[in-house]
Amino acid sequence: MNWRSVHIDTGAGILIMPNSSLAGASFTNLSRTGGTFPVTTTVTFTTDDAPAAVVALLQRVAGGLPQLHPGTQPVAVPAGGAAYDLSFEVRGPSQEGEALAQLRMWLWYAARRAGLGLDGDTTDDFVTDARRQDALASIAATLYLTGDDTAALAPVVRLERYAAGEVVHRVGSVPDAVRFVLSGSVDLRVPFEDAELPATRVEAGDYIGQTALTREALLTTAIALTEVAVLVVPATALDAIVRSTPALARDMGDVIDRRRAEVSAAVSAHVASQQKAVQAS
Repeated sequence: MNWRSVHIDTGAGILIMPNSSLAGASFTNLSRTGGTFPVTTTVTFTTDDAPAAVVALLQRVAGGLPQLHPGTQPVAVPAGGAAYDLSFEVRGPSQEGEALAQLRMWLWYAARRAGLGLDGDTTDDFVTDARRQDALASIAATLYLTGDDTAALAPVVRLERYAAGEVVHRVGSVPDAVRFVLSGSVDLRVPFEDAELPATRVEAGDYIGQTALTREALLTTAIALTEVAVLVVPATALDAIVRSTPALARDMGDVIDRRRAEVSAAVSAHVASQQKAVQAS
């Protein structure tokens, strides 16, 4: 910046803007944060999708964006036909593009889990009978399933996918199903004061939502670290298996105890680190 002009590095070269132009017009500092910046977008589904379900989905997905300004709530309204207007506020204008990109990615996965036709597309090549059977076969040993058990479970289980960064379940919720991780990684985090502490990581072959059997609230938030595929087994179906398979009840109890210990260890380590930092200062 000098007395004649401002030189701006655009990333694709240097833009020279005379001060007289700046003085005679308005401009926006896209890197400035601290206030709110409104973002609006229009999204289409199908006319067969229930508007209430679409509005709830849009507000829930937008409400989980990391760019969302604290204390604000997204608003979605039908715009006529298959269109919906979604508006929300981010931390600054520089975050608009990133927020919209993440919103579109998360909506793709969330709409398919909800059975809604984002952009008029109701297909999901991931959910097939063959893939569901393969997934059941992969967890058969974990659940002590016999051939009859597997056949009985097939109609009630479902496949789901989550994008990286999506919340699979939140702390304090009581899950109604156990989710067996087929691929990808899930991070379990425990909220403590103003932080989220990493408790453990769940990989393919393990499961989350284990307190569905005991109807207890979860102590951690599960966040997909990568694209994650899971097989969802309703708690009501697991109840019947547990009644006839005491070993499964013991295994589930062991996992619940292990996850509690991991939460306790994460909090203890964080507190010890804070105390050490205070002593050092």
